[in-house]
Amino acid sequence: MISSSCMAQRIALSKSATLEIPNQMIKVSKSNISKIASEKFGKTKFLIGTIKRYPDKVFTVGEMVIFVNSAEITQQKGILKVQKLASDDTSQHDKTYSSKIVAIDGKDVLVANRIVEGINLMTFTTFNPSENFCITGFIQYPQKDYAKAKAALENLISGIKYAN
Repeated sequence: MISSSCMAQRIALSKSATLEIPNQMIKVSKSNISKIASEKFGKTKFLIGTIKRYPDKVFTVGEMVIFVNSAEITQQKGILKVQKLASDDTSQHDKTYSSKIVAIDGKDVLVANRIVEGINLMTFTTFNPSENFCITGFIQYPQKDYAKAKAALENLISGIKYAN
């Protein structure tokens, strides 16, 4: 069973950040994780493993599956650009791959798109202003819903609030 609420919820990602879950974003119940995994990710073991390992970080918006993770990291100035260069380098032979750093609600976000085993993925990474806290994840979406995936990402990033 999937639960939803009419009011946006704010969840703590850590002491460093909270996330206001957009109203249309529905947390997947732990009992539905296996069903979502098999329906949306088929035989893609890495993606299935990720959402099964972290079921409390999985959401849906319509036909899209959204995974959100966060972590405290060692501060590194300019880390987003470094990550983009590394990702671009390791994906240089993937013709479906594209990436760019975009500003969403005052936050720089590395957004990469690719097709993995027939599955459309939009990955995202953003850091707090001190560059010592990272929020990352992916949106799996049907090809026809690219614009919806982009809007879901914008809503998600806009809901991030960093502690001072």
